[in-house]
Amino acid sequence: MRDESKPKLFDFQTSVEYLEETVWTSYETLDRAYNIAKDAGLYYIYVGNIQHEHGGNTFCPNCNHLILGRAGYRFTKIDVSEEKSCPKCGYSLKNDIIGEINKKPSNHFAFF
Repeated sequence: MRDESKPKLFDFQTSVEYLEETVWTSYETLDRAYNIAKDAGLYYIYVGNIQHEHGGNTFCPNCNHLILGRAGYRFTKIDVSEEKSCPKCGYSLKNDIIGEINKKPSNHFAFF
């Protein structure tokens, strides 16, 4: 129960109560959803807000080569040719990548 006599500069108590009542989607459920989407033929499937072996990365739809690796909010790998194709099999990603590819480390976006 929230104490109304405390200042409301930041309503931490209500936030904690909300978090305690929230039911989070389990890793198993998110992993099952990822596999269902993959089996249905979807190419770019992302599982967010958890560490997932495959669901945070981007793989070539043709050969399954890792083309964009991610850890949290940062890129760990950018492996796409200048022609916007998979460097392993040559599959064209031109219809999937909009804009230019910048592989400079300063563009590996990170919050940490």
